[in-house]
Amino acid sequence: MNSKKVIMHLDMDAFFASCMQLKYPYLRNKPIVVAYKDKSSIIVTSSYEARKLGVKTGMPLYCAYKQTNNAIIQVDPEYSLFSTYSEQVFSIIYNEFSKQLEVASIDECYIDVTNEWQRYGTPKKMAIAIKNRINEVLGLTCSIGISDNKFLAKVVGKVNKPNGVTVANPKNIKNILWDKNVDDIHGIGKALSKKMHKLDINTVKDLALSDDDFLLKNFGRYGLELKRNVNGFGSDVVLTKHNDYKNISNEVTLSNPIYNEEEFLELIHNLTIHVANRASQRKMVAKTLAISVHYAWKGDMGEDFDQIKHHKRESHQIKTEEYTADSEVMYAYLNQLALEKIDVSKGIKLVSVGMRNTIRRELIPYQFSFMDNDSDNLSNYFSLQTQHKIKRAKDIEAAHGKLSGQTKYIKKDEIHFSPKAKK
Repeated sequence: MNSKKVIMHLDMDAFFASCMQLKYPYLRNKPIVVAYKDKSSIIVTSSYEARKLGVKTGMPLYCAYKQTNNAIIQVDPEYSLFSTYSEQVFSIIYNEFSKQLEVASIDECYIDVTNEWQRYGTPKKMAIAIKNRINEVLGLTCSIGISDNKFLAKVVGKVNKPNGVTVANPKNIKNILWDKNVDDIHGIGKALSKKMHKLDINTVKDLALSDDDFLLKNFGRYGLELKRNVNGFGSDVVLTKHNDYKNISNEVTLSNPIYNEEEFLELIHNLTIHVANRASQRKMVAKTLAISVHYAWKGDMGEDFDQIKHHKRESHQIKTEEYTADSEVMYAYLNQLALEKIDVSKGIKLVSVGMRNTIRRELIPYQFSFMDNDSDNLSNYFSLQTQHKIKRAKDIEAAHGKLSGQTKYIKKDEIHFSPKAKK
């Protein structure tokens, strides 16, 4: 590859199903679906053996049974198991291959290997080394796409799934992508896809060659961004700050919808305890909490999956006064949020509780009370702030090649802060 950046997108293969097959060897090479036991539960994922029978992620379990003539094996999801394997995968990459790692979700990440791939001869050989190492240590397989930007790396990573490596470059991008349906492109959902087809944008080639004014008129700036992406001009910035899992959540799909407010709040409480425990184990805290719900199906049990009409998923957030990972503090806020925003009378089928934009506990912004009149606190405060400004000045110097006279020297009396009133 001749491009300046070399970006990999790594996606674990049928991750949840593969984790279950590792834990329970008798499930290996079997058509399993990960979902709760009730037939109306939603399938979280499935093994490749089940996918060959027509099973799809998001399909109600009863539809999967109907599709496969009851040939599938249902297993309950074990999210703590999935989280453990996820952390081990990212740890292998970070510690053995590249520190430039952006966690995109529990089973996928972007890796900037611009300064590392030379040790392996080619980027593809490095990708194979990563795949082999993960399989050797954990027994899991993954697929990797390689390009000079994140968008193309993600898209081409699907070409040779499962357990494959695909490289996209200016010479082969048209052969790999242009014949694909726009439905297959990352960032194009059902509503947008439907509108594109209506306007005769059916393939990636159609999108890549579309007139800018036409795209701007019909899809806004996002249409222009998609065109840039499929023509190979996506972002190449790997956001390493995401490594600490910015969001921590737990969700459950219910066997039967909940219509009782007391039962719903009890479920919120239990999920909050699980989320708080996971956050505490990772030494993470947050000030933003969230609840998501999926209301009960409107359709009856005899409808096909594609015909089922249901309420859309709702998500709501609330801010806490301080950073926290305390389950009871979190529940007090989430209880308030649930009572204000969630209509339990519609019937709750899926519930998710989460912490958003978490940070490590030791990185909580230093809270200095001016009224304490503590010289040590004052000295520590100035020291921390001065170090921060000096680091920022050096970052500016690295980016622009020089420091301005105003930021090169920093004095204590130039640091401004808002005194916090003593309670």
